[in-house]
This record gives sequence, structure tokens and C-alpha cells, in this order.
Amino acid sequence: MMANSLKKLNTNVIISILGAVVLWMYVLSEVNPEVTTTFPNIKVAFQNEQVLEEKQLSIMDKGEFSVSVRLIGKRIEMDKVSAEDITASVDLAHAQSGENNLKVNVKFPSNVALDQTNPVLITVKMENVIESEREINIAYTGNSQAGKEAIIESLSPSKITIKGPLSQVSTVWEVRATADLSAITKSQTMNVPIVLIDYDGKEKKGIIVSAEKVKAHAILMDTKNVPLKVVTTNDKNQLGQFVELINTPKTVQVVGTAETLANVNQIETKPVDISNVVTPDRELTLHVNLPEDVYLSRSNSTIKANVRLLDTLTEEFAAKDIFITGLAEGLKAEISEEGFAVTIKFAQNTTGAGRLTLDLTGLDEGTHLVDLKYESGRPLIDKQLEPKQATVTITK
Repeated sequence: MMANSLKKLNTNVIISILGAVVLWMYVLSEVNPEVTTTFPNIKVAFQNEQVLEEKQLSIMDKGEFSVSVRLIGKRIEMDKVSAEDITASVDLAHAQSGENNLKVNVKFPSNVALDQTNPVLITVKMENVIESEREINIAYTGNSQAGKEAIIESLSPSKITIKGPLSQVSTVWEVRATADLSAITKSQTMNVPIVLIDYDGKEKKGIIVSAEKVKAHAILMDTKNVPLKVVTTNDKNQLGQFVELINTPKTVQVVGTAETLANVNQIETKPVDISNVVTPDRELTLHVNLPEDVYLSRSNSTIKANVRLLDTLTEEFAAKDIFITGLAEGLKAEISEEGFAVTIKFAQNTTGAGRLTLDLTGLDEGTHLVDLKYESGRPLIDKQLEPKQATVTITK
């Protein structure tokens, strides 16, 4: 009887174990199923970025790249995974100038698997890193005392090298050092910071410079106003039009020592070749010839002139067309010459009629040689009369 009870007990134990196994398998398959989880906005890191410096390359518009990563695994394991456990990267070791489609490498916990990466590839644009040697331009602030002006006599260095991505270096319009000269009383050497300026006049950062400051030697000098003579070659352009330079300053201010300026009485421009000027209403920059150790004042460091194109016209007049004024009452006048011509020069797009006149005021009977006058309704630049006088016989 005891044997039967033991047999029955063993049977129950076996049934219980089998039930537990079945229940565990159920839990594994139903309660802890295989699931997927998507992790968005996983930032992509760059590997082997130091290789770019060796290749003289730079990433264009370097921003943040990100991908979406989907992992698969058992629910219990997936519940343990967070975005911090996932990393994404691309290898720049073989990158070249231009567009590079690079595979995204994803690392994640070993107890789950990678189901999907979106996108699989990211496009990284590379450009060449270049060096460019540039002149340093000095800008000034501050005013000197009346009759004086401080100038920068020397710069060290006078040029610097800038280095960076091609797209960035090419936007540098000027390398500028701004010196405050208001406190200069005789001479002084100062260290002036260098700033890169782009084409919009804004400071450009993120570019490597060979020097961050320039040593500037400033000296205080005298000033003097002298007449300016504008020198031109030719009077017509390639189209055969007469050209006139207008709105040029009558004087310029120059800077130098008192002894040097004592011998400066006039400054001439470098010759302006009129034959190359074909555009109306154009502004020209005039360059001047300066004696040694004489400089243009900052007040007129740039000298401008405007261009005016001129037309010419020749008008012909018969003796009967001449308008006579001032003839005394009871007298009559007769002009001996038959033909007269007037060549006038005037600004384009101006109009107005012209006439020749003879003023006989105060003249009595007899033959007189009288100056001709030309009057025009349009503003004239020049006029040439042929002949300039007329022979007039006055009788009763």
C-alpha cells in the first residue's frame, strides 16, 4: 500500500514539472514576445576626422547628422535599452573632395539585434582647405589736432596668411587692422588686432590666421591743402564721343613733414585715358602722383570724378540769319560775309535752339569789325565760331 502511494506521488511530481515547463514556454512566447523599438534622432559621430587635416579637406556646412535606428529583441531585453545605449558613426578615412556617401555604422547592446537604420547612407560634402596670402589694410579711428594728422609709417608684418575651407576663405574681402590715432603726439608703436572682413562688411570668424596682431608704427605729421590738377590723355573715347570729367575736387589735403610740404604747391593725377571711357554717368577713381614722403590725407584718401559724355553739333548761319541788336534809330546795317558756322559741344540729352547775334550799340556810320556772339537755349561746354567776327557797314 505504501508502494502505491509512492508511485502516485512520483506521478504527480512528473505532471507538475511538465506543467511548469509548458507554462514557462507559454510565458516565453506570449508574455515575453519578440518586439521592435525605434529610436529616432540618434546623432552621427565622425570617425578618423584627423585624416581630413592630412588631406587638407574640410566638411562643408558641418552640422548635426542623425539617423533613426530600429532594434529587435525580447521584450524584457528591449525594455532595458535606451537611446544612450546606441551610437552611430561614419568613417572619414577614405573621404575625398566633393560628395561622399558614407555608410552609417550602428553600435547597440549585444542582447538585441539591429532591424533597420534610416538612412543607411549619409552624404557628407568635402571641400579643399586652402591658404591665401593677403595684404593688411589699415583703418583709422580718432582725430588729430588741427593742422596735424597721424599716419601709419610701417607695418610688421605687412601681409598675413589665412587658411580655411575654400568656400570660407573666398568670402574674405579684406584683412583689416584698425588703429586709434587720437592719442599720438609724436610717434608711437602699437599692437593692432587683425580682423577678417567679408563682402558684406561683417567680421569673418573660423579662419586660421598666421598672426592675430600687427605691429604698427605711427607718426604725427603736418597737413597742407594744395590745388589738384586732373591730367587726361585724348579728348574722345573709342566711340568718337567727347568726354568730360566733372565734380573733381579743386584741392586735396596732403600729409608730410613741414619741410617736405613747403615744396609741394600742386598735386597732379596720374593720366586718365579718355579713350577707354565709354559709359555715361560713371564714377572714376583718380590716382595721384605724390612726391616722396608725402601722403594723401585720410579726409580725401579716395578722389572721385564723374563722367559726362558730350555731343558736338555744327550750325550754319547766313548773313540774313544773324540777329542784330543796339543799332541806332535811322541807321541800317549790312554784313559783308555770306556764311558763318558755329561748332558747339554740349552734354548729351540736352536741347535748345541757338542764334548768332551782333551788338552794334554805340556804333555810327562806317565799316566796323564786330565780335559775333552765340546764344543757346541748352547749356554749352564749349563753342567755336568761324569766323569769330563779322564786317558790318552802317549807313543811313
